Amino acid sequence: MKHLFYVLAMLILLTGVNSAQTKTKLTAQEAAARFEEFVIANGYTDLPPTDDKSKLVEEAVNGGTDEATLRMRRNTLERKPYRVSQGNRFSKDGWTAVFLYKNSCKDCRKLTARVVYMDAAGENPRIEHQDFIFKRKGKS
Repeated sequence: MKHLFYVLAMLILLTGVNSAQTKTKLTAQEAAARFEEFVIANGYTDLPPTDDKSKLVEEAVNGGTDEATLRMRRNTLERKPYRVSQGNRFSKDGWTAVFLYKNSCKDCRKLTARVVYMDAAGENPRIEHQDFIFKRKGKS
């Protein structure tokens, strides 16, 4: 009986290790798609947010996922990320995406956007609460 316990414990342990190792890192294209799904599902685009309230992510400062908060988010960001890059302030393997505000001037020297982070496997997305303002290359 004691041996059976040890065998079962080892199987459970190995299964846990195996599932942790099967989390694969995303490609840049897969990361872009996950970011796009995130901003759509969380109500930042012109499309309606997800009906599954458990998938909504609160912002750090403007928390909440109630109807009033979702109305404030509505149609503020472009659906597609302006830029996706590997690495972020939380992890060198994670991903970062920049989403332009809908009213961002595409021909202007400075662009205003929001930044979204997620881990290397495309999980745990979070949106930065502060606007991200950056200069476009080649614009004076």
